[in-house]
Amino acid sequence: MYYRRKILLALLDQYINKLIENDVKVLCDVRRNPISMKFGFSKHQLIKACNGVGIEYKHIPEVGIDLSSPFKKLR
Repeated sequence: MYYRRKILLALLDQYINKLIENDVKVLCDVRRNPISMKFGFSKHQLIKACNGVGIEYKHIPEVGIDLSSPFKKLR
């Protein structure tokens, strides 16, 4: 379990580094439910990671795809 968590934390670090490299100032999370099966990519973990490097995190679910929309049927 420890090794898997270490790998997943490395993925989060890579993601945050990409945001830094591209001079991202605000990360907008448009997921209706900002949770993730990937460790580190849930709302509170992303907030902590972003705040640690000076990136603002905003959760704006109304911008994302409404799962009751016709897009849901495309799955």
